[in-house]
Amino acid sequence: MRIIIEGENYENYYAKVHEACRTGLKALFNAKCYGKGYPLYDSEITSFVDIKEVLFGDEEIDLILLTDCWDPRNLQEGFRYHDLEKLNCKKAIMLCDFWSEADCRKEEWAQFIIQNNIDYIFSYMRAPLHLYKDLAIYDRIIWYPPCFDPHIFNDWGCEKKYDVGNLNSGINEKNKFYPERYAIHQKLLHMDNIKYYHEKHPGTGLLPPGTPLTGKSFSEAINQCKIFFTSGNLQYRNFSPKYIEIMASKACLFANEPLDSEIIGLIDGVNYVKVDENNIEEKIRYYLAHEEERCKIAENGYRLVFEKYSCYAQANYIFNQLVSRSKI
Repeated sequence: MRIIIEGENYENYYAKVHEACRTGLKALFNAKCYGKGYPLYDSEITSFVDIKEVLFGDEEIDLILLTDCWDPRNLQEGFRYHDLEKLNCKKAIMLCDFWSEADCRKEEWAQFIIQNNIDYIFSYMRAPLHLYKDLAIYDRIIWYPPCFDPHIFNDWGCEKKYDVGNLNSGINEKNKFYPERYAIHQKLLHMDNIKYYHEKHPGTGLLPPGTPLTGKSFSEAINQCKIFFTSGNLQYRNFSPKYIEIMASKACLFANEPLDSEIIGLIDGVNYVKVDENNIEEKIRYYLAHEEERCKIAENGYRLVFEKYSCYAQANYIFNQLVSRSKI
């Protein structure tokens, strides 16, 4: 299967999930990336047809995956490139932060999809499968969960120096999206007799090479913790990339229960520990005192994500999703 993946190079992006997704597709298929930061990028090109010719010449492609060539604040402008309709292939959009693109403006978003003849909407999150049930584009949505690159996130065999780790954004100051993170951080700061590892979040977007606590160094930091906390936004209950990255780094995941946890495969007390602001201290004390249980949960989480959520497993999963819909 020949695939064009449109979008800026995210190797130095804080969130490693985007490049991991592309790594898996490139490993399993004839997938090529086009965008700022990739070798064949040309800022003078304005047509999807020209992009196809640069990457594949006269060969036809099966799929084009669009990730950032539109402005979610102004969908009327359409795509940054033109001639999408001239490509003889299936067209897909990667929907990441749906709350900034297609939450409050669902009808406008649906019209954008229909007018541009987009065949698939690959959604990182489960919430759109619930929010868009009344839209004509609902049957185009395919859940494409966050994934990780095992060369970046893994069990590095680090000494467990810390009891609890917390390297989330929003822990040092309250924000509207993750208020629970700040509240839990305050509780952890005042817990007696635990070694609590926390650092200032390094920021988001493209970061300079060598920025601490990103990529493999982030995974190694997680790997040094017995327990590691994160949360998805409580309104949407997102199964965010950090869930996967924590489990892949062989720490015991403490988190709020994500939407559709039974589909995701998360089971409280089996491969993660469900916590909230009211019970996290009690559960930390319990699982620090019960090492065998805690290590078994971490091991089960590690196995779950390597089976279902590595970038290679996800590439195979998305291929099977497309085949099952008989559209490629």
